Amino acid sequence: MAGARKNLLLDFVPADFVYSAVTETERATGESVRSIVLGVVLGLFMICFLAIIIEETFLAGRRRRKMEKALKGERNADNAKSRA
Repeated sequence: MAGARKNLLLDFVPADFVYSAVTETERATGESVRSIVLGVVLGLFMICFLAIIIEETFLAGRRRRKMEKALKGERNADNAKSRA
């Protein structure tokens, strides 16, 4: 009778859970490590994104682009003179 009861209980549990070589604790540990790694990667991405925004907004990003544009215009003018 006890054997029949055990089989009834196993019928409600998925087969991969019963016969899995990975215990529930190991599975939870793997999931927590994965979530920590994803959290760190997301955090680094956000920090880099904010650094780019701050640099472009406050640390003369516009001024640098304006200077590069002027320099490019001067080079194009010099190239046009040398071709003529």
